[in-house]
Amino acid sequence: MSVTDASPRRRRVPRRRIVMGEINIVSHPHTIDLYIDAFKALHQHRAQAQYHGHRYIEIGNCYDLEDIRIPNGLAGRFFVFSRVNFDDPWLNMLRNKEATDAELEQIKIPPHLVPEFRQFRFIFDVRKHRLYYEKYSSGGHHLSPQAVRQSLERLLHVPALAGMFDEIHAHTVADKEAVDRILGLTKLRRLFMRLYRPNPDDAEFEAEILQELDEQGVSVVERTLIKAPGQPKIIANALTRQLAHLAARIGYVVGWGKDEQGAPVTVDTEDHPVEHNVVFEATADPVDKMIDYIAEKNAKESDDKHE
Repeated sequence: MSVTDASPRRRRVPRRRIVMGEINIVSHPHTIDLYIDAFKALHQHRAQAQYHGHRYIEIGNCYDLEDIRIPNGLAGRFFVFSRVNFDDPWLNMLRNKEATDAELEQIKIPPHLVPEFRQFRFIFDVRKHRLYYEKYSSGGHHLSPQAVRQSLERLLHVPALAGMFDEIHAHTVADKEAVDRILGLTKLRRLFMRLYRPNPDDAEFEAEILQELDEQGVSVVERTLIKAPGQPKIIANALTRQLAHLAARIGYVVGWGKDEQGAPVTVDTEDHPVEHNVVFEATADPVDKMIDYIAEKNAKESDDKHE
């Protein structure tokens, strides 16, 4: 005899995950209005930059977020697409020979249509000058963090923005664990740090670094530490650790050493970009959940600073 459970089963709600990358945009002069004007100008002028090979990227959609959780924020989408060079030789696969001019004349593609189109959401937290972008499109296509940084750097230097900034750079934010791994190498023998001028509204340490660089007329700092003979490893002090974590946000850090097995190891923060995983019910608004995540991240960072 079987016993049937009369209580209704809870239906499992489908979940969705968005993986976000993070870019730190540093500029001088530095105001909220300038950032907003720059992004809107890039959108309005349909400015494009090479993403990789024959693929290009543009800010295809950009609007004011108008959400109290991220004041002065922007949201939109990156458009990625390919450009076909019709002047290059084409292959006729039926004849296994280069296509003739007569065959090429049969190709009728309007110039305003471009192939391999993908779109990726982004949210720009202007007050924090942090850009969060979707790493995977709904079709599963991927945005490379380094390619995003490089193409965004190109976009920020197009003629449409000429004269707006004395200096502006895009930096891939590295995973904090990458810096800890470098400084924790069993035999760290060489440490290299490159960092750019911080934004003037960053934390106290960043403000001190900015003042020091401005007093000397310097925009980029490179620091190399090499282990002394007879010493087992570089032992980073508090200042070096602070500089390393700062460089991971506005530059990069590389460490050379050996692991616990004695094998040579090189760790570069540019190879370890931070990833933010946003998990939510599939029926929810993705942008709303991205905003939730960023707002909670900001609140946690604020709490950590005051501890």
